[in-house]
Amino acid sequence: MELAEATIKLNAIDYKRSQQNAQYYIPYVMKSYDHEKAKSGILKPSLPFQFDQIQNKKPTNCEFCAQNLQKLIDSQDQILKLLSDQQASEKVRLEYQNCKNLLEKTETVSKNLLQLLKKERKDNFELKLQHEKSLNDVIGAVKVQNDEYESSAILQLNNIISGLKCELSSAQREIQEGLVVQRLEKLENNVLDRRLGVQKENDLKKENLHLQQQIQLQNEDLKILVKRCLKYDDKLKIIEGNKK
Repeated sequence: MELAEATIKLNAIDYKRSQQNAQYYIPYVMKSYDHEKAKSGILKPSLPFQFDQIQNKKPTNCEFCAQNLQKLIDSQDQILKLLSDQQASEKVRLEYQNCKNLLEKTETVSKNLLQLLKKERKDNFELKLQHEKSLNDVIGAVKVQNDEYESSAILQLNNIISGLKCELSSAQREIQEGLVVQRLEKLENNVLDRRLGVQKENDLKKENLHLQQQIQLQNEDLKILVKRCLKYDDKLKIIEGNKK
């Protein structure tokens, strides 16, 4: 970069000197020297000559000097173009460097984001494993508790069924051996004594009807007890089947 700037400065100095030569030397050569000396490259005048004195005059006597002047003008355009190209190249280089720096920053940010993404995925995976373990622990605890509740419920149900069976046996025994049998015997005895009269017979009929109603009620109660026992027995079978 420093070498390019130094070259541009030197070219500018040479161009300025060339302009000064064109202003002072070439017009004087055209008037003071002949064409042969001018063509041979002798351009040093003995006296200074101001260019503005003949700036409106065109060189017509020396085609060679006119060509040199045109070359100087062309060199000026070329140097200006070179300067413009150098500046454009410098702008392009700076823009390229900026783009390169931006690309490097982008790559760095992308790498950092990728590392963060990998770390986040790892953390999420570990968190998922922890949640699954906690969930399995909770499920296991609930299952154990449900088993305990089920065992307790089965035990209570067995106790209830045992109690109902005892009540049923007691009711059956009471029916077979208890008050109902005694009342039936009393009814039979009362039937044998029908000779006591119509009133007594009516009383016996009423008593017989009352006893039949009581027997029917007791039979209904017995049926209800039997149904309850069968219902609890079915539930016990279902629970034992599910437990197996």
